[in-house]
Formats: sequence, C-alpha cells, structure tokens
Amino acid sequence: MEVDPSVQPAPKLLAGSQPREMASPQELGSIALDGLRRYFSTVDPKGFRYLKERYTFRLTKSLENSDGLTLTVSILPVEKYPGREEMVSPDHPLYGYYQQYRGGKTGQKVYKTPKDAIEEIPADPRRAYRGMSWEEWQDIRRKGYIYSRGKYNLGQEDYTLFGQDPPTAVHYAHGFAPLQYQTSFRKPSVVIAIPRDLTRTHQDDPDNIPQSELGVKGRLSSEHITDVWMLVPVKADQHGYLELRYPYVPAWDQRKYKDPMMGFFRLAPELVKAGSGTLSGISQFALRKLV
Repeated sequence: MEVDPSVQPAPKLLAGSQPREMASPQELGSIALDGLRRYFSTVDPKGFRYLKERYTFRLTKSLENSDGLTLTVSILPVEKYPGREEMVSPDHPLYGYYQQYRGGKTGQKVYKTPKDAIEEIPADPRRAYRGMSWEEWQDIRRKGYIYSRGKYNLGQEDYTLFGQDPPTAVHYAHGFAPLQYQTSFRKPSVVIAIPRDLTRTHQDDPDNIPQSELGVKGRLSSEHITDVWMLVPVKADQHGYLELRYPYVPAWDQRKYKDPMMGFFRLAPELVKAGSGTLSGISQFALRKLV
C-alpha cells in the first residue's frame, strides 16, 4: 500500500470528541490494506490475493467526521508495459470539461493491440460459450475438467452455466465479474466453447437454468473444449477507487464499568464498511484466439 504525501494523520483514540492518540499516515495505510482484505475476501477467501495480483493500491485521503473515519484508496491495474495517456477527442461530449479541468486527459491509458487480435468471437449455433477468470481456466487445465466453483453462482445447484452466444460469455468473463476476477495484464480472462448438445436448457431444468443460458450438470471433461479465446487489455481506467469507512466505538472493556477508559472511543478497523467508489480497472480489451 503506497501512501500519498498529502494524507494527514487521523485519531485512533478519542476522549469524547477530542483526539487522544493519532495514527500516522503509514499506519493508516496498513489499516486501509486490512480493510481491502476484509472487503474483497467476503465471498471468496482468495479474493484479496487475486486482487493484489491485478492491481496496485494507494491511500490518497483520510477524512474524519461525526460518522467516523473515511480512508480513500486508489485502485489501479498493474501494467505489463507502460501505456500512454489518452487525450480527449474534439467530438467527445465532455471535450470542454476535460480540456479545462484535466489538461485534455480522459483518465484512461491506452496500450498496444496485439497483432493477432480478432474483431469478435464468431457465433456458432452448435456451440455453448463460457466466460471465466484466469484462475478458473488454470483450474480446468490442472484438473482436466470443467466445473464451476460456484463462489458467485445464483443458486444453480451442481451446474456450470454457459451462454448461448459469445457476447454473453465475454460479459461474464469481464463486465459481470467482480473486480478481483476481471481481465488484467497478468491474468487475462478466458472464453471457452463446447458442443451445445452437451448442455441442458431452461426447459430441461427450469429451477436451475435461466431461460437465456445453458447448463452442464456435474463435471465435464476438458477434452470437450473446442475453442479458447483470451481477453487482452488495451485500455485501463485511472480513476478506480474505494472509500473504506470506520466507526469509533467505546474503548472500555467488556465489563463496561469501573474502567479507566470510560468515555474514550477507539477506531474499529474490524468494523470496516465499503462506502462509495468506482471499481473499474480494464475498460477495453482485445480478443485473441488461443485454440
């Protein structure tokens, strides 16, 4: 966790409403890092580890008010190679704003498009398509079968879901995926295709398969994969951030009487909650055919 030089110390112990003990900017950076760990590991214990492999963090602001302490953390994609700042074009609807307030910069970085990039994944009615994180793809290669870990499934018991067309799979691989599983320079997302006749439809199992999707029940050998595509980043947003909000709680012990700390309030990192934010990383990608 980097800490911006502008970050100010903040109270970690209050006497009434007056600061009694202060946390240094570096200590606040450690508190913010722990807050990110708690937030991104809520559903998947490995979620924060995957986040660290895709992004860098920078504490940019600390703000104390009557509701507690808010720490603002900038979350930016880890670059494989340097990109260039994107300048606003004259036909952009916010051209005047970017020119006046941001020196003409859009806040996006642009990277080289691979020479073997393709326009789109060709649609084939004989195929079913699944979008996935790099971690799921590696899991398939290691184990030799396709089977959803189900961390973000919406109740589809023992099913791995597929899209009926490539755009649906691409959306699930990146746009629909949580930030820690989206495509990145180190870990691009993947789309696979299998024969559609290996899947079930909503009509086959309306309780578990949505109308617009297809499903495979149980494990399916990876030998059935007919095609593989990779999502490669070509543009990244530089505005991603998350606010972490911490309350102050009574500092006395569990007895809550005859305690010298009565009337004191401590910062409670364990009660962190996410506030507002813009959780955006890779904003545009190219497609490459792998298999």
